[in-house]
Amino acid sequence: MMAFALLFALALTGVEPAASSPVDQSTADQPIAASAPHEPAATPAVDPKPLTEVQMEDALPDGAPKDDYGLVAWCHGALSGQVELDPIVEKDMDSLEGKAKAAQRKASDVAIAKEHRRYLALYEKALLAAEKASPVAIHQKGVEAELQGYKIWGPTRNKAPIWRMVDWGNWEVPPACEKAAKRLYDHASLFGEALKSEAAASAPAAPEAAPADAPPADQPKAAPVVDALRGPQ
Repeated sequence: MMAFALLFALALTGVEPAASSPVDQSTADQPIAASAPHEPAATPAVDPKPLTEVQMEDALPDGAPKDDYGLVAWCHGALSGQVELDPIVEKDMDSLEGKAKAAQRKASDVAIAKEHRRYLALYEKALLAAEKASPVAIHQKGVEAELQGYKIWGPTRNKAPIWRMVDWGNWEVPPACEKAAKRLYDHASLFGEALKSEAAASAPAAPEAAPADAPPADQPKAAPVVDALRGPQ
């Protein structure tokens, strides 16, 4: 069947098959030389699978730190930079859209600004908790990461209004920021409780009360009562 198919293909192409020749008996008994091994066929390229929704939510922004504390600080800086551009971009849109469309957009702008304030408050809460629970000073690291995030808006500020609006409108708060902030706060709270328990366990025991008939020991003067022991740090 294969031979017939080959002949049929040659006939279609106009190529005549070569005439068969008898086997040369002088070479018939000689061993057949091994043919060169065939190289394996190249593996066809496989298109990468699209990211799942969870993978997209966990994806880190370009250039952002990978640890939760650094990432949350970066996100705080990046979102702060976008919020800083809000009044500038809204003014640009007002001039292009006109008063009627600008009035219709106000409700959406207010809702977005409210959501951004919620995110910023969440980041600040997590960062403060982590800094309080950390056994070493990490605030400066957070300042540097925050500045790194804030700087992503540097080129946008110098663009023409239409392209500035495009950058501003296309940027969204990465979902990984909120997840990292919640993890950071939870871990800081657990670590803070562990430190408190450890400190309480290692505290010296209270001295035993003196016998009733013993002479009172010299006592220092009582410190004045202070209403506010500590202000906001």
